[in-house]
Amino acid sequence: MASIDAAGMAQQLAMYEIMGPQSRYETQLSGYQAQDKALTEIKSKLSALDTAMYQFTKPGASFGQSAATLSSEDYFSVTTSGSVSNVNMDLFVEQTATAHQVALGMSAESADDVFSTGGTISFEQDGETVELNVLDADTSGDGEVTYQEFANFFNEQMDGQANATLVKAGGEVKLMFSAEETGEAGQFQISASADSGLEAEFAAANDNPLRAGQDAVIWLGGEGTGMRLTNSSNTFEDVVNGVDITVKTAQESGENSVNFAVEPDKEATIEAINGFITAYNDAISALDDVTKSGGESESRGAFASDGSIRSIETKLKSMMRSSYEGVSLFEVGLSINKEGKLELDEDKFYEASKTEDLEAIFTGDNGLFPTMEDTIDVYTDYSTGTLSAKQERIDMQEQRVNDSLDKLDDKYDMYYQRYLKQYTQLNTIMMQMNSMSF
Repeated sequence: MASIDAAGMAQQLAMYEIMGPQSRYETQLSGYQAQDKALTEIKSKLSALDTAMYQFTKPGASFGQSAATLSSEDYFSVTTSGSVSNVNMDLFVEQTATAHQVALGMSAESADDVFSTGGTISFEQDGETVELNVLDADTSGDGEVTYQEFANFFNEQMDGQANATLVKAGGEVKLMFSAEETGEAGQFQISASADSGLEAEFAAANDNPLRAGQDAVIWLGGEGTGMRLTNSSNTFEDVVNGVDITVKTAQESGENSVNFAVEPDKEATIEAINGFITAYNDAISALDDVTKSGGESESRGAFASDGSIRSIETKLKSMMRSSYEGVSLFEVGLSINKEGKLELDEDKFYEASKTEDLEAIFTGDNGLFPTMEDTIDVYTDYSTGTLSAKQERIDMQEQRVNDSLDKLDDKYDMYYQRYLKQYTQLNTIMMQMNSMSF
């Protein structure tokens, strides 16, 4: 009588014991994983939609876009924000803002050469004085402070107020001091005590700065006849509400002013609203995909029977069919097509921009974008969002199923050992019977 494959029989019978629950758990796990993936996709698309709207609702932003044109781009640039338009003026750049800068006339062959052996360096700026003990920079403890040691010490002590730089040229090392901020208020005096041996060097540097700190000066209108504006930096913010001007280089006295104009930018506005439309349609497509009923030619969505997920799409579409400030979105060129997707009639939108307050309709306190942002936050907020809570519950269910599968592995091992023992014993009995037959 042939022996039985005990290991093979044990494996087959143990697998048969767990086959039913294993199939059930794996089906459940597959479903939860599909839902988890679907929720991640929905949250991603809704967040992208939220981001698209934030470009219009963030501080300083505006629904209507604008563009600036300049008769010359050599002297300054213009940045617009908000719905500023219909600005046309001349501007003359008298001078740019600079940071105060001095350099010591003395030099060394190396940054490791001795700078000083003691004394005090005083730095005075905007009515405040910082006293620096030179020997506090002596990191080596040899009683001598090198150029490199002092530069490092100065920068640590000034904490961004000013900085010391070692400049190497022509085989020489020189020490240069610069204010961190541009403008006249950033001018400084830096001096040395007599016992430092550097008193005359610092006095000469103060008397002959490499560059004096000065404010930027512009004229709205003509040089000497228009409105004179000064600023410590080269960027003049809100020269006209929503218009920032950054000067690049000064003009020669007597030159003509540069004209700049800010006008509505139809193309940029259309491009921006199309960005919102794309994000909206992507969100709708994602929701359609996870809630589809399925059929012969397509699979069933992970949330086909979940009304709470389907309601998100219902709310989004409802908002698009609502009126804001007494005006429907259809009247300004936005409509839902037969496929349930948002589309824009650009001509209708442009004509509406001439007669309707699009700013209030889209970004006002009760406008489309703030309303939709609030709704999306209800679903996607990390701590309180309903989708986040749903995903957390699904993650817990996934974990429970995985735990059950782990326990099933233990049961398989138990069944396997039991059947292996039984068939091993049976083989032993059969061998004994075979030996007795002879």
